[in-house]
Amino acid sequence: MIRNLLCMIGVLAFGGLHATASTVYFTDVEIVTSSGSGSVDVFHPNGLTASNSNSETGESGSGSANLTTGTLGILSSGNFPEGSQGQNNLFTVAQFGDSITAHGATAGLNLGVNISVDGTVDLSDPTQNFTALLVAAYAPGSFDTGGLPIWGEGFLLGPGTLDPSSYFSAIGVTNAGSFGAGPQSIPVSIPFSTLGSNFQLVVGLATEINGNAPTGTTWNVDYSHTLHASLTAPDGVSLTSGAGLPGTSVDSRTPEPASLILLASGVLALTVRRKVAA
Repeated sequence: MIRNLLCMIGVLAFGGLHATASTVYFTDVEIVTSSGSGSVDVFHPNGLTASNSNSETGESGSGSANLTTGTLGILSSGNFPEGSQGQNNLFTVAQFGDSITAHGATAGLNLGVNISVDGTVDLSDPTQNFTALLVAAYAPGSFDTGGLPIWGEGFLLGPGTLDPSSYFSAIGVTNAGSFGAGPQSIPVSIPFSTLGSNFQLVVGLATEINGNAPTGTTWNVDYSHTLHASLTAPDGVSLTSGAGLPGTSVDSRTPEPASLILLASGVLALTVRRKVAA
């Protein structure tokens, strides 16, 4: 089953929307294990940080998200033992989202999203993994109501060649290119004609291991301290946000988290849980 912030996908499908809420920003870490029994999800609506780790026999994953510093990290490693095939694909995801307002004349201009990332990837079989950076923009209020992004791009990181097309299409992003492991600078430009002056933005890191990989498949995907994201406004435009994502200032009208009605844990963006077909 796919669970993404907008249908977010399945219209907040896993667990659903349990309360009327105003989620202005969020941080989230999810780790889906091959058996599914040890899967964890730490979703913090109107929270600035999230972190978690999880493991079961032959595999482990961890992730962290810090919205005020614009940093994300994921780590996934393991060795498939005999008889482990035909289970869930393993997913480790870290992400954050913020509500952005652009002030000034934006006609014909673009929003800059600046990404720097540095990771190491060691795969015994590259065909069994993909690792991706995901950037997606949503209409205002989408963190609560769900839907597909109004703009989205995914970038492959490292040497993994597992086909991500079904994942990308399900969460509404296009494949915008591939980057190797090691230090990378990935500039993203989004037209304000698509965004408007008010929008919600999500940045995520995700790695998947095929749950049907052969016995003895090993992997170590380490992007654990290495992604930094910030926004750049064109001349004459300033940016405010709910949480102060780097490149913005905090909107003074944003209510404090304690004054907001929070969503139940389990709502997230840009995340997949899928069962591998027998």
